[in-house]
Amino acid sequence: MSGNYSKFKLYYSKFNVNRSGNWIQINESIDGALTEFTWENPCLYSNEVKLKLVGTHNGQEKVVYSDNVFAVHCDSLLSAERKFKRKLMIGNLWVYKFTYSELVGDQRIWYTKNKIIDSKIENDITYYKEIIKTYRDTVSFSTHWIASRDSYTPAVIMSNGDSWISTDSSEGYYSMKCSEYSEEIFGKNKKIKKYEWVNSGSGISSGDSVFAIDFGKISSFTLMEGTSIKEELMGAFIEGIVYGDTTIIN
Repeated sequence: MSGNYSKFKLYYSKFNVNRSGNWIQINESIDGALTEFTWENPCLYSNEVKLKLVGTHNGQEKVVYSDNVFAVHCDSLLSAERKFKRKLMIGNLWVYKFTYSELVGDQRIWYTKNKIIDSKIENDITYYKEIIKTYRDTVSFSTHWIASRDSYTPAVIMSNGDSWISTDSSEGYYSMKCSEYSEEIFGKNKKIKKYEWVNSGSGISSGDSVFAIDFGKISSFTLMEGTSIKEELMGAFIEGIVYGDTTIIN
């Protein structure tokens, strides 16, 4: 920032400058004579961090932003996030119940059984083959490979109390917030992470996804245009231990 200023205020954004309400103070009283300022990286995991610099001169403020986004990756935060992912191992399985409901009263129920059946290593990355059996009117099958390598986005690496909103004049807005708490899952007290979202892009829709340590996703809910889909973990077989009900009843 060019010019003469009596002081500076410096902030960083947890996600990016277009997601409002996320400017976090680094320092609000930096000597205006300084041309450099050292600060300690915060504990976050994001590829979309920006800086905001506010200069004050004769009571007037000028604001500039960093030209590009940059990354701050905190390993301890990433390690904590990994605990909420499914444990991938041959033989592990998860049984989900889906309930589809319409405003007029129509309701349909189906189940899926997701099981890890194979693994392979390519370029030092382990891949696990998952077969998904869907129990609806008939039983159908599908398979795909899952990489063990972590793949995260800033929207996923959120901590308790975090929230952001992204706005676009043509598509409305998308908001998300995160909360963490403890809850009993299959008789065991587990740490829970819940993401709640609202999207006004093409008709307002909303929902949530809930994850538990050691189990991965335990539920999700989507509400859109008078219909809803609820997903619930009915049971799991993880590392030789059975949780809940892993049988399928048509």
